[in-house]
Amino acid sequence: MKKLNKRKKNRLQNYNYSNTGYYYITICTKNFVEYFGEISNEIMELNELGKIADSKCREIPNHYDNIEIEIYKVMPNHIHLIIILKKINNETEKKQYGLISTVMKSLKGIITKEIRKSFDIPFEWQRSFYDHIVRNEKSLHRISSYIKHNELKWLFESNIPRN
Repeated sequence: MKKLNKRKKNRLQNYNYSNTGYYYITICTKNFVEYFGEISNEIMELNELGKIADSKCREIPNHYDNIEIEIYKVMPNHIHLIIILKKINNETEKKQYGLISTVMKSLKGIITKEIRKSFDIPFEWQRSFYDHIVRNEKSLHRISSYIKHNELKWLFESNIPRN
């Protein structure tokens, strides 16, 4: 029987992801396929699939009373978001436990469902998601700026030769 490599754990060990706060999230398409559009003149031009992803990101707060989106951006093969998890009405931590994972699973699922319903393509996401707990205002500003200007980084990195 083939021995499988242990997968690196994505989540921060011993951190309670039901804590209120800001969470920087990145979700990527499988194999980094550029499904959502292209960068043109330093601007992300969403195609029809990108418009679906964009609308579903905007709708997240409509489905969760204690979630806000600080900023998000749909890129050709990934989406960046800063999600704010708020505590409402003295809600217990048990009710919020794992909420970030639930939101990401739901977002990826609804985008996939809508794309597959509307287009005949084998759309898939990369497994799981990248997260970073935003711990202070300086970090929030740096990450927000990164998201806002992600097209410039994309263009710069696309001009680097790959071996």
